[in-house]
Amino acid sequence: MYSIGARTPKSHIQMYWDWGRRFNCGWARLGDASVVPVGIYGDEAKYNDGPPQEKILGIYINFVLFRPASIRHSRFLIFSMRSCFNLGPATMYPLMWKLVESMHFAYLGKFPNGEKLCDDGSRFLVTELRGDLVWHKFCWQFDTRGWQSLNVCFFCNAKSKGATDLYSDLGTNASWTNTEFKDVWDWVDKVLPHRL
Repeated sequence: MYSIGARTPKSHIQMYWDWGRRFNCGWARLGDASVVPVGIYGDEAKYNDGPPQEKILGIYINFVLFRPASIRHSRFLIFSMRSCFNLGPATMYPLMWKLVESMHFAYLGKFPNGEKLCDDGSRFLVTELRGDLVWHKFCWQFDTRGWQSLNVCFFCNAKSKGATDLYSDLGTNASWTNTEFKDVWDWVDKVLPHRL
């Protein structure tokens, strides 16, 4: 078995879950000191000076509370591909389904064959979806939201122009603040496309 030696004190992990519960984050109810929070991070980078410009897409996993001296040691590549070969959902959904299945086993603390994943009984739960705007637009298939659209936010009704819900209104009574989604599942139902 391979070991990378990444360790976070159990007290820090428990503090993380307690903080989430204090602010009513639904995902925090699934955690305790034995459940290590992880993030999934997607990013695209160019690897030549073009033309044509070539890009590569990488999907990484990171330990949310692990802070090594170099950030490079906190991200672990799990998948990469040349962006020109990416056909959208037809390419990414099989990968995402496998990632979800793998993270299910990680939450149980087991390999698919039933063997223990970590000697100390640690389990893992995804609590962050990280990446740039391009990654999130692609991943969630947002066709009409983003910084160049009328609807600039994925999680509220903030607008780039208009009389109401203007994103630049930062006052305490800004109208867009009443449209923020507080529940992830409500957001999934109302915002994400219901198609594969």
